Amino acid sequence: MRYKTFGKTGVDVSVIGFGTWVTGGIYWGDVDDSRSIDAIRAAVGMGINLIDTAPIYGVGHSETVVGQATKGIRDKVFIATKFGLGTEEFFQTHQGINDNSRKKVFEDCENSLKRLQTDYIDLLLVHWPDPGTPLEETCAAMADLQKQGKVRFLGACNFTPEEVLEAEQYCDFSVLQHRYSILSRRGQPALRFASQRNIGTMSFGSLDGGFLTGAYRAPTTFDEQDERTIGYRFFKEPDFSKGIQIIAVMDKIAEARGRSTAEVALNWNTQSPLVSTSLVGMRSVAEVELNVKAMEWELTPVEIDQIDEACSKVLGYEPNK
Repeated sequence: MRYKTFGKTGVDVSVIGFGTWVTGGIYWGDVDDSRSIDAIRAAVGMGINLIDTAPIYGVGHSETVVGQATKGIRDKVFIATKFGLGTEEFFQTHQGINDNSRKKVFEDCENSLKRLQTDYIDLLLVHWPDPGTPLEETCAAMADLQKQGKVRFLGACNFTPEEVLEAEQYCDFSVLQHRYSILSRRGQPALRFASQRNIGTMSFGSLDGGFLTGAYRAPTTFDEQDERTIGYRFFKEPDFSKGIQIIAVMDKIAEARGRSTAEVALNWNTQSPLVSTSLVGMRSVAEVELNVKAMEWELTPVEIDQIDEACSKVLGYEPNK
């Protein structure tokens, strides 16, 4: 396993982080808790030391599973969780309910601590901005939790550079998380900004819901409530035809190196200077083994350029720099 320093936190984190949205068991098809627990414990044994979760993932179920999986090995893992996004309400209305009020920050943190079976959280993140709550109020609450020893480091998901700058006025802002992959680069400007400020960075959606594994060679339809239907556009036309052109370039690199297309995708992301750790959802020990295997080698600068040139031509993206 490879490691990077997590920005100003000074902590060395594995370049692959264990993402647990899938672990929550909602929006991702069937998930078996016992397999998830085995996968998390296997990942830690193979050197993955960062686990990312959130109250919204399975309405608390993801955190509960992570708590069970890390019992007895808590000192070996860096756990990140979040607050502010509605849970039960979300699944009733199918609309995100952002509440980053002081009351919600403390409530979510206390509930997370219980579900995770721990007395501290390594990293507490704002899940999404809340236009209805002053950022000063949110950050002050987070800083108080940090002073109480319940949280080690603070950060946010989906913040713009301007929001990062404002947050830095009110708390010790250490980490920024954004969606980022070969095919989805909406977070690139913010991640670049954070990296320049020595803020640790996390990418989610690193395999674009599995599309970048190369397993999907034709447009694919999932259940309407499946996240791959809701949040990942390359499974369907007209974007599928664009995505498959990028996959073709990755296929050639994979074949020449005797590796898989998924390994190419993971190395592109983990080798990015913009990313400290790339979150990957894993359902089983077998999936963990495949992802860890990808860290045995690296893409050459020429291979990275080949991928970026294809993305520039087909999607208009900037290089992964």
